[in-house]
Amino acid sequence: MSGRPDAVGPLIHLRTLSPFHHLSPAQVSLLTQEAEEVAHAAGSWLVPPGEAPSGIYMLLDGYARVLREEEDRIFEPWSLLGYPDVLIPGKTGRGIRAETDVFALRLGTDDLRDLCERHFAILATLLSNMADEVLARPSARSAALVGAGDVGPLPFGESLDRVGRMVALQRAPVLPQESMDALAELSGRVDRVDLAPGEALWSPTAAADGFFVVCTGAVDLGEDDGSSVRAGVGSAPGFLETLCGQPYRTTAEAAEDATLLRVGIDPFMDVAEDHFELGYAILGRMARWLG
Repeated sequence: MSGRPDAVGPLIHLRTLSPFHHLSPAQVSLLTQEAEEVAHAAGSWLVPPGEAPSGIYMLLDGYARVLREEEDRIFEPWSLLGYPDVLIPGKTGRGIRAETDVFALRLGTDDLRDLCERHFAILATLLSNMADEVLARPSARSAALVGAGDVGPLPFGESLDRVGRMVALQRAPVLPQESMDALAELSGRVDRVDLAPGEALWSPTAAADGFFVVCTGAVDLGEDDGSSVRAGVGSAPGFLETLCGQPYRTTAEAAEDATLLRVGIDPFMDVAEDHFELGYAILGRMARWLG
């Protein structure tokens, strides 16, 4: 082993990694305080084949090999391993092996969850950063927008009373169905939007201060190449842009008569702060979209 690196390094370099962009120095310090120092000899397993990662590893010294179906990948010091896979229950791979002697910080899966529950600002930042990463990757962006397909008509038809709104939110694949208390609270803080065919849902480049859940009908979302993607019932146009604070990146207009619910970012974050499981489950959904 080449010895323990300077303790200041993790505080500086963690903030350069995409999952932790925009975390404050104090928040990064909380992460490193919860992490444990681990050492692995060359050839040993950080994550054995077929096992789920037990935490996030930040390499401080040495090189690690991530075994993949298509091609192995070597990671160098200051790389992050195991994220976002730790957010996906039961997620396994071909393993992560120490290529050389390795010294790392390891933040356990339960420790990460506990930190996010105790410090909502950390969870909010992780949500924003991961949404930004999903938005930048076409395949993941497609999964977020319409990957679940059309979930079918609402059982209450076009009735959107409090119960109908809660059912609509529950049917949206981007929102965790198991967070019933959170969705019930959120259902009282959404607005109904009715669109005629061809009517725009938003102005392109406008600030994304809310996302929409399609309840009936469909919305066509423009793509960079001039094509469009149809977002059916259950889809959530504007979800990623709203979470990461970017402008709406596409055109959006009704393909037919459509009814939607608008979920503003402020009420959404208020509910997510009161109901930790909502935001943390969404973090796991975005991790799945990233593959």
